[in-house]
Amino acid sequence: MVLLKVSTNALVAAPFELQLESNRMIRFIAPKAVKVCTDARQIFEGQRPVRKNSGYTVTNSEEEWEGVGAMCQYLDTAIDVDKELFDGSSVLEIGFASGLPSVFAMENGASDVTIHCQTKAEMDCFVKPTLSRNKIPTNKCKFSSGDIQDLRKAIGGKKFDVILAVEPLRCSATELEQLHEVLDTALAADGVCLIISRTHTFHFDASLPAFKEVVKRFHKFDWIGKWGEKQADIVQWKVVQLTHSIY
Repeated sequence: MVLLKVSTNALVAAPFELQLESNRMIRFIAPKAVKVCTDARQIFEGQRPVRKNSGYTVTNSEEEWEGVGAMCQYLDTAIDVDKELFDGSSVLEIGFASGLPSVFAMENGASDVTIHCQTKAEMDCFVKPTLSRNKIPTNKCKFSSGDIQDLRKAIGGKKFDVILAVEPLRCSATELEQLHEVLDTALAADGVCLIISRTHTFHFDASLPAFKEVVKRFHKFDWIGKWGEKQADIVQWKVVQLTHSIY
């Protein structure tokens, strides 16, 4: 994960609400300039608004906020099957950290969350206000920001029951092994890591297929595809589950 420069305009915040399939609502803070899709069902069901004639260009940041919505919608569906997914769990949110997955986890029984954001400015402008809007106790939260080395320091020796990673592959292909090492170190023996990512990005040379090859090479995790967009697009959103291999 690389450290990105954040423009002043991108830090102008605005309030939004994310509607999920179950009618759960997550209140959040996001960049005012970004056109955030506030109905996660549109993304999850592959029915997000057509943008070719919408009068604006889709930016990388907008697509990442779509990933946040799709992750929350996936979690909303997943707890119908695994109702104890977050019960008493220690949760780590990484990648394009927004705080929304952590809010969902805390509201569904998580004991604490650790959130690693790429910049302190984004943490202060969006993540912390999002937690505050949803009345998540700050004494249940730990915050860190920076690159993958800073993430390692923030984790220390802690093990997490659930890792939620939105677009963690915003990095070079050479950094995929570092990401793999962090996940292997941070995930509890019986923990679950859920990753949502596009199969490829136009801004970084890492990709989901390339990360799958890294996972296969080290034999540390079992890789399970949980969801993928039902679209003909070359670049699709997918949810992948990693659990430690028992062999």
